[in-house]
Amino acid sequence: MGGKILMTTTANSRIIKSGYTAAQMRQGMLFALIAWGFGAPFYAITTGGALTSFLQNYLKTDDLSYGLIMASGSAAAAFQYIGSYLVERTGRVKRNFLIFVTLHRLLWLGVAAVPFLAPATPYSLKVWIVGLCVFFSALSCNIGGTGWVTWMSEIVPRSFAGKYFGFRSRVGLIAMIITSSVMALLLDHFKGQGWMYGIVFATAAILGAMDILSFIPIAEKPIQRDESVPRATFWEIISVPWLDRKFRSICLFTFIMWVSYIMMNSFVWRFCFDSTQSHGLQMNILTATLVISILPMIPMAWVAPYWGQAIDRYGPKPVLALSSLCHIILPLGWLFMRPDFFWILPLMAILGGLTWPGNDQVLFFIQLKEFPIANRTAYNATFLVVVTLAGLAGNSLGGLLAFFSQSHFDVINASSIFFSHYQPVFVFCLLMRLAAFLFLLPRLPLPGVAEHHEVARTLAKKASSSFTMKR
Repeated sequence: MGGKILMTTTANSRIIKSGYTAAQMRQGMLFALIAWGFGAPFYAITTGGALTSFLQNYLKTDDLSYGLIMASGSAAAAFQYIGSYLVERTGRVKRNFLIFVTLHRLLWLGVAAVPFLAPATPYSLKVWIVGLCVFFSALSCNIGGTGWVTWMSEIVPRSFAGKYFGFRSRVGLIAMIITSSVMALLLDHFKGQGWMYGIVFATAAILGAMDILSFIPIAEKPIQRDESVPRATFWEIISVPWLDRKFRSICLFTFIMWVSYIMMNSFVWRFCFDSTQSHGLQMNILTATLVISILPMIPMAWVAPYWGQAIDRYGPKPVLALSSLCHIILPLGWLFMRPDFFWILPLMAILGGLTWPGNDQVLFFIQLKEFPIANRTAYNATFLVVVTLAGLAGNSLGGLLAFFSQSHFDVINASSIFFSHYQPVFVFCLLMRLAAFLFLLPRLPLPGVAEHHEVARTLAKKASSSFTMKR
């Protein structure tokens, strides 16, 4: 790509992009790799056990309030379109990315400040502050982060995009394992002490800002346009992707699957922290973080590059089919979980960690390489809106289902010695995944014709050979 001019023409516009030199591409990939070593810990803290424990054990939120707070970030999804509009109008990504996404990370200092408020501060005000900080943080991220994938798609060649982002995922997962372990140990040691939550969230905000500022040395080649062609309007940015049948199919499947993923992930944490009197597992932060986050991330870090290589070799569709099938089967243990079945959890965690990178890598590959070059930021913005709305729907719907189940708990539990009001939420999630896998995935217009069992054999061979070489 170095030194060449890439041109794409559509009925509405002509886009000309200056190519990157080989040295610029290498530098960009290196700094993007380093940056994720800071960014992954930010997400480990702000989306995992620390936030759940803070809401449940410190703020004492009920299921409905918890679900709404977890959904508040997704409620800012529409601001993806503003980010796309800014990129399409200016041809620039980097400046908005640095400003708005750094703000996205630093707004978590507001969450960190809540434990340090005066003791007389009303409980409702604390909950509102947390919800608003999460919402405006997501708003800033949506405005500034929309063009990031388009920027990276020009720096990372398609031929090994899967392998590169798989390796980048490994780096981030290792950082997340370390961060999650330290965080869980500290929160357990200083159990119930708000100031430690404040330190943890402040650390996350600083690490997150370092992630974004690490992109300063990466070169940006602005999008150059034929000025004789009118620029895309805001309405065109919103509407154009939906005229694409392939895009609509991908979005429908992704929405349903991610509603189920987000819903189950959020309320599995609640189930683990809930008391045994309420038929929960009553785990401490360290144990819950170990089985939900740390144990899965260890095999994820090992196999993530191999899933990326499988996408490069077979295409995204068979890889997505294999990973989706695994995530219908593997979480079945949660339906029958009780304290004396605890031995099942590490097994599910390890098997889930081995298979989740397929979903993760395919989602990113679709944004990176499957959408048209023309109007790519509009496609990516809309796709991310779909994913974040799935988070909104998953958390809100999960909260409503859990709230309804708890209010009818005596009826639901009549025929069971041990049955939590979270099990109906898990059943609903798995039924959604099964329906999407059977009826929508076969119709997805994604490249790749291999059978998913062929992909599984290849992954098993690569993983076993790498393990043998390390030994």
